[in-house]
Amino acid sequence: MDIYKTPDANTQKPQRQLKPINAIAYGLLVSIVLTLIVSFVEGIVFGIIIAITQGVEYITEDFMARNAVFLFIDLLVTSACLFYAGKITGRYAPQQELKFGLIVAVITLVIYWLVYSFLGSDKVNYPIWYEIASFAVIFIAILLGAKSVKSAENQQ
Repeated sequence: MDIYKTPDANTQKPQRQLKPINAIAYGLLVSIVLTLIVSFVEGIVFGIIIAITQGVEYITEDFMARNAVFLFIDLLVTSACLFYAGKITGRYAPQQELKFGLIVAVITLVIYWLVYSFLGSDKVNYPIWYEIASFAVIFIAILLGAKSVKSAENQQ
């Protein structure tokens, strides 16, 4: 070490490594499993609140499908879960956050559509605004979550 020279400073932060399998797997895990669990718990809590405040006789098979407050809260909670899925995906896909966010969004859309087609459409008739919003929020929230990781990195 030469005492007459300035020390070398490593000012560059280490680059994160691209892990495409992890990005897709963890993004799907959050977007599918977490969203289903949270929606299930949300439905139970909402049912209990309605049963306590209005009585059990008001809860019918399609009660929640006709309740705009429940549907709006469900969209918000689902959006938050999907946004988090986009953030997880973006963390494992540096420099390609939106690409892998789009992949996760498409796979999530296919899985949601399959579940909706085979399990949900025969039993309950949701309003058309809710059906459109529930499928649109998949792309919007996941891509916004992935983009937030990209913009957070650019600010640092």
